[in-house]
Amino acid sequence: MRIVFFGTPQFAVPTLQNLIENRYSILAVVTQPDRPKGRHLKIVPSPVKELAQKNRIKVLQPHIVGEMGFLEEIASLNADLFVVISYGKILPSSLLKIPRLYSLNVHASLLPKYRGASPIPNALLNQETQTGVTIMRITEQLDAGDILLQRSISIDPQDNGVTLSEKLSHAGAELMIQALRVTESGKAVFHPQDENQATYTKRLKKEDGIIDWSRSSREIEALIRALVPWPSAYTFYQGKRLQLWKVLAKQRACYGRYGQVLKVSETEGIEVSTREGVLALLELQPESRRRMRAIEFASGYQLRAGDVLG
Repeated sequence: MRIVFFGTPQFAVPTLQNLIENRYSILAVVTQPDRPKGRHLKIVPSPVKELAQKNRIKVLQPHIVGEMGFLEEIASLNADLFVVISYGKILPSSLLKIPRLYSLNVHASLLPKYRGASPIPNALLNQETQTGVTIMRITEQLDAGDILLQRSISIDPQDNGVTLSEKLSHAGAELMIQALRVTESGKAVFHPQDENQATYTKRLKKEDGIIDWSRSSREIEALIRALVPWPSAYTFYQGKRLQLWKVLAKQRACYGRYGQVLKVSETEGIEVSTREGVLALLELQPESRRRMRAIEFASGYQLRAGDVLG
């Protein structure tokens, strides 16, 4: 099986690693151009590019995937199959027509639920207990291709965007190997998605992370877990942004204004009033400072019961 792999972030790395370990013929890896990263905006390669170079696999980084020169180069490879996972751009029909068989995508939800750019955060935002991965055949319509395989994954109460992404990335990597084996055997059976059940997710923006203290403690906790590591959830204290990394929703009666600090405790953190229930802040990060325990922040910034966040 001659494969061209499309992927960019860490989420795609386990799938590429599994293809390498299972000795599939990877003709080339297509990934996004190197980008500036970090405080000093140093140009760095994608995690997928690093793995490909480590294994001496040809790397292609087109700025425009529909550009004629790139299409001709890909066509010259005579691939049987494209494997696509979190590449970062929609593949045009001119590219999808190139492989001898088809293009398979790993999507981080149980399609047709949570199509689009942010299925993992949305599963957490909606307080789901189950999600999963889908191997589907790519079509021009967003995440609407026929399904080959799916696998369910449980969402633990402590999962956040990082831990759930890691679970799904490894599940998707294992499922892709199954998909390739069933394809090689000639027994691949695809099933159409039920369009009536389709839901869509939007690309996240920084402002999606602002905390509305008039929501319930459970809803705010879900928001914070969902937006780790980006764009992250945040509130304000003394006019400066305060990122919240780890919290615990407590279902008990509260009082005072929404966002008001009710208690500061060494063992229970900073307890804050919400519309329904109390939210205990356990780990947070003041603007331009390091991440720290909530009690450490309260001590350093003289935060007291009665202060108001937001």
